[in-house]
Amino acid sequence: MTKILFDSKFLHQLDSLKLVSKRARKVFFQGEKRGGKPGSGLEFIDYREYQVGDDYRYIDWHLFSRLEQLFVKLFAQEENLRVHLIIDESESMSGGNPSKIDYACQLV
Repeated sequence: MTKILFDSKFLHQLDSLKLVSKRARKVFFQGEKRGGKPGSGLEFIDYREYQVGDDYRYIDWHLFSRLEQLFVKLFAQEENLRVHLIIDESESMSGGNPSKIDYACQLV
């Protein structure tokens, strides 16, 4: 008799986590995931015309000298990436010295 460990709803949730991990594979440290909207990060993404109230530190004066119009630099917003780690605690992880479960716990 086959024992069902996980219901279909839980397996569907795992599938969505797997898709997220494929997208974010190249993210190694906090803050390295670039968001899709402007923010206060370090990576330049675009210019837009200056609007009253904009921070004057972001005005591109080199662009102003060429176009005689004020533009501000926009930067990518950095986002924290939530990561879920699932560790196998089955009997197969107890083999070896140190055990595979010990190696897995070192990752956390």
